[in-house]
Amino acid sequence: YPTEICHGYLAEVIEKISALGFGPHRVRIIRLTAGLASSWHRDSPENIDAVRLHLPILTNSECFFEIESGDREHIPATDQCFLVRVNRLHRVVNRGSTDRFHIVMDVRDKNHFSEFHRAQL
Repeated sequence: YPTEICHGYLAEVIEKISALGFGPHRVRIIRLTAGLASSWHRDSPENIDAVRLHLPILTNSECFFEIESGDREHIPATDQCFLVRVNRLHRVVNRGSTDRFHIVMDVRDKNHFSEFHRAQL
């Protein structure tokens, strides 16, 4: 159920994601302060395929996701959404001089667009 922050741009994003067949829930805006990194973690057990939808709002070229293999990926703020596997050991690093903001949501893929995290209907 929508909360009081679900209005304006955030409500528009949720509506568009829902129309695509993704059942968004637990939507939030996450800030990663310049010069900081998250700890290494998994957001779900390793044996359960799970993804989170990320929509970058503000970022910088020195901000990236890193997985345990050492692979890194910068997610640019280009009005595109990205599905990120979060059952792998990962962290987020911001080595830039500006804070990074993403809209992040757990999703259930009702139309089976993603290879992972498909909805159980």
